[in-house]
Amino acid sequence: MTLADSVSVPSSIEAIWPACFPDINGQVYLRGHVTLDPVPAVGGSLLAVFPKNSQGQCACTPVPDAGTHDNNVITTTTALAYPRNTPNKPDVCIVRLLISLYLPVDVNLDLVVNKTDIDLVQRSPYYNFILSDPSTCPNNTEGFRDCGRVDVNRDGFVNQLDTTSIDQSANTTLGGLSAPCGGVFAIAFSCGSTRSAPLTPALGISLDSIVYFDNDGVHGTVTTRQRSVADIRVLGEILTDFEHLHTEVAALKGDVRAQDATLEQHTRALRHALPVNQREVLAGVSVAVGGIVLCGIMVYFIAKRR
Repeated sequence: MTLADSVSVPSSIEAIWPACFPDINGQVYLRGHVTLDPVPAVGGSLLAVFPKNSQGQCACTPVPDAGTHDNNVITTTTALAYPRNTPNKPDVCIVRLLISLYLPVDVNLDLVVNKTDIDLVQRSPYYNFILSDPSTCPNNTEGFRDCGRVDVNRDGFVNQLDTTSIDQSANTTLGGLSAPCGGVFAIAFSCGSTRSAPLTPALGISLDSIVYFDNDGVHGTVTTRQRSVADIRVLGEILTDFEHLHTEVAALKGDVRAQDATLEQHTRALRHALPVNQREVLAGVSVAVGGIVLCGIMVYFIAKRR
């Protein structure tokens, strides 16, 4: 990604140059840390512009819908700002980011930020060189001042702060900055207890973990589906089959219960047909053994007499 004019990457070993990573599903991942210096007192500033891939396509850019100039992605990230009176105690800043093909500093939407955009601001009928003068922009339906695209920082005024935002995003005296694929724009800052833009540089603006899709999805309209005669016939057949299955299951359950009753009867009959209890069996065995012993004694005496 190409850095804007007021943006730099720290020279420390932890520094990561901003980059974008599109995948085949249209999902885009951002990475990197940058420093913005100076930070505009009102509004924001361009951070970086997207590159083209090897096929010359803007693979990281949210594609606008046909006939529109938006499909913007809005997200938030963090940065650090060190107040001058407490240089070792940083304020954590919330940074609101705009990811878009058409950037606020590109006033005429020609995908180039240059002196032409500054001229459009200065030629606007709402432009006033004196910052303290009231705005001459008309109110919109929501009661806010609507100055159009010449109000670059969206503060309801058209003045030097808007031209400064353009010049700090792209050095217009050196030809400006080409942005054919759009880029990442920091819209606003909220730092520390003051919840305002820092007076010192915003360090380490993080692009990590920012993920978005390159389009806004597929839209459709809800329609009521009318049931046809064929649908009703099929539904009737399904219900009839279900009733048959229910009858067959009930019959099978009756057969199982009858088989269980028959098995119980056989079990009882088998119990009654079994021999005597264990004591009677032991007595019978003892008598048989005694008889065998007695016979053996008699055979012994008879053999001895012979």
